[in-house]
Formats: sequence, C-alpha cells, structure tokens
Amino acid sequence: MLTAGLMGRRATRCGRSIEFLPGVGQVLAGRKHGRRNGAWHPQATIAFCAGWLVASLGHLQAADPPDFEQASARLLIRYCIECHNGSDPRGGLDLTHREGALAGGDSGPALDAADPAASLLVERLRAGEMPPEGKHARPSPDEIESFGRWIAAGASWPAERVLRADEMTTDRRAGRDWWSLQPIARPQPPAVDDEAWCRGAIDRFVLARLGEHDLRPRAETDRVALIRRVTFDLIGLPPTPDEVADFVADPRCDAYERVVDRL
Repeated sequence: MLTAGLMGRRATRCGRSIEFLPGVGQVLAGRKHGRRNGAWHPQATIAFCAGWLVASLGHLQAADPPDFEQASARLLIRYCIECHNGSDPRGGLDLTHREGALAGGDSGPALDAADPAASLLVERLRAGEMPPEGKHARPSPDEIESFGRWIAAGASWPAERVLRADEMTTDRRAGRDWWSLQPIARPQPPAVDDEAWCRGAIDRFVLARLGEHDLRPRAETDRVALIRRVTFDLIGLPPTPDEVADFVADPRCDAYERVVDRL
C-alpha cells in the first residue's frame, strides 16, 4: 500500500489505477503493474512505487517558492531602488520594504500575487520600461521570470528586511559586496609550472593568470635597461654613465632597492 496524498492527490494502491504527479511520464495503469505473464512480481511493484515517489518528490522540490534574497532583493536592488526608495520615491513608489511594494505608487499597486503576470512592476520590467533606457542595464528574462514566481508564491518578504542601494554592486556603482570592501584575507597562492621564476607569493598569482591566457613572462630585463627605467620613472631624467656602471657592477642582492632608495 502506498499512500499518495501529496499535492492534493488521492490515496492510491500500487498495482492499481494511480493518479500521478506531473513529470512522472506515461506509465501503464491498472492491474498490469507488478504482473508478468500472469504472475505477481513484488520486485516490479517496489521498483514502480520507488520511481513514482522519486518523481513526486522532485516535483515538490521544483515547486518550492523562490528565495526572497535571490529572486527579489537582488533584482530590486540592482535595477529599481536607486529611483524607488524611501528618501526619494519616484512616482510615489518605495520598493525598499514590503509595505511600500504592496502599496504601490501613483500608478497603483506594484505587485499582484493573484495574477503575477499582471503585476505592474512585472509588466514594466518585461516591456523594458524599467529601469528607464540608459539608466541601468536591464534584468534578464530569467531574473524577471524568477521575480514573477516569487510574487506568485505570495511575495514573502521578511518583516524587518529593508533594502539598501549600496548592498550590491551594479553596472554603475560598487556595493558592499565589492571586492575591495571585503575583509582582508590571505589567499592560498596557486600552484605554478615554473617555480624557479617566482621570487615570492605575488609572482605565483601573476604567473597563474598569465597561464590562463596561454602567455609566458618575458625574459628578465638586463641591468642597464632596469636602472634607466627606474630612474626615468622616479625623477624623469636618465641615469648618469657612472650610476649605470655602479649598478651593473653591484653584486648585492638588494642593489635595485638601493637605487630606488637613493632616487
């Protein structure tokens, strides 16, 4: 006996007429299940029921409502609340909190859970009217579809959650998730093919990135060219012949650093 009862389906008995959830596929119904040449085979029944249950659970998982942060907050922060916020709600529409989004603005309610496709905000997004042309990049069809499913699922919005424009990075500004605003961490230097070329951990990152683009470092610069470069960079003039000769003849491992300090 296998009780269905999932998603409002009636209880059924394996091996008899069964009302299947979407996605199970075409399955033979009636007493033929579990019978082979007139004999009853419990293994076939068990396999059939197991397959039905897996498909049923997969359908339920796919029907889970979209996450607010992924389906709604990201879209609103990236494309909407720069204009529709509490301090300056364009058109009277504040999309930074649930009450404002449900109340709508001068054009009426922005969200309609009963008919998500008819929600004014979804209509404007799909028509390419929001954000206005040239204001921001437009959301993708997948982002809009996920947002519509979030509305259809009841537009669940945590009571204390208020959206801020600086939470996420957009095509126009950096947000709090921008790389330079993250806590300082010590990443693990990547493995490289040419260990001898690397003089420190930073060289490993440089060499690894070059390898991603099938590039190799240039040969090491000779000392004459090196002192000319650093002298031009720091004082805007070429080194004297004596300075070049001294640097070329200096055997110390920190000869370059000494030149930099002198300049």
